[in-house]
This record gives sequence, C-alpha cells and structure tokens, in this order.
Amino acid sequence: MRRGWIVGMLIGTVLVLVGWTPLMRAFLQDFVLVVDASGSRQTPKNYRGAKLAGQDLRGQDLEGADLRSADLRGTNLRGAHLSGANFQGANLEGADLSTAILENADLRGASLVGADLRAADLAGANLSAARLVRADLSAANLTHADLRNADLHGARLDDTLLQQTDLRGLDLARLDLEDTDASAARVR
Repeated sequence: MRRGWIVGMLIGTVLVLVGWTPLMRAFLQDFVLVVDASGSRQTPKNYRGAKLAGQDLRGQDLEGADLRSADLRGTNLRGAHLSGANFQGANLEGADLSTAILENADLRGASLVGADLRAADLAGANLSAARLVRADLSAANLTHADLRNADLHGARLDDTLLQQTDLRGLDLARLDLEDTDASAARVR
C-alpha cells in the first residue's frame, strides 16, 4: 500500500510540473536580467503566443512586453503597466484591464470581446481592427488612439475621452456617444 501511495504522489507531481512548466517558464523570464549594448540591465518580457488565460497579473509591470497572439482570456490585468506592449492578435476576451496603463500599446486585431477597460489609459494606443464587442470603456482615455475599423458593437463608452481619436470606418450610428468627449475626432 505504501508503494502505491508513493507512485501516486510521483505521478501527481509529474503531472503538475508538466502543466505548470510553460507558465513558469514565461514568468521566470522576468527574473533573468540581461545586459544590452549600452550596459544597462533589462528584463526580457517575451510572452509571444503564451497561454496565460485566467491568470492574476494585476498591477504587473509589462511595459513593452511582446504579447502577440497570447491567450489572455479572462486574465486579471487590472492596474497593470502595459505601455508600449504589443498585443497584436492577442485574445483578451473577458479580461480585466480596468485602470491599466496601455499608452501607445499595439492592440491591432486583438479580441477584447467583453473586456473590462473601465478607466484604462489607452492614449495613443492602436486598436485598429480590434474586436471590442460588449467591452466596457467607461471613463477610458482614448485620446489620440486609432480605432479605425474596430468593432465596438454593444460597447459602453460612458464618459470616455475620444479627443483626436481616429474613428474612421466605425458605424457611429450604432454607438452611444452622448456622454463622451469626441472633440476633433477623425470620422472620415
């Protein structure tokens, strides 16, 4: 009986390690410092194609991270620092990005269906062709953002800043822009 228990524990440990290895590898990259040509220390943040669905990454510093094609469905990124991060083609469906800093982030073609972007700072972000269906952008800052051809069907835009935002290709008749500041936005 004791031998069976030990074998069971070993098999269980192996299964846990196999499942957690890709996730651990992705996060361990943040603890490995590299020195660039100028001699400054930098933390590599390459999560391209990473499977991080449902993870708790709130408040993390992922500035400039490569998250292209990453699976971030349902991930908690509340208050995370994501300035300049590349989310091209990433799946952020149902993710919590409320109060996150996404200045100049590249979200081209990303899926943000049902995402929570309340009070997020998306100033200068590229959201062209992004799917923001039923996303909550209440009180978000989209100043100078590029929303060309984005899908905002059913999105909440209460008190959203759209100053000098590129809205070309959007079906503005389907959007409720009553409580938004869209001064000098490009619509044609």
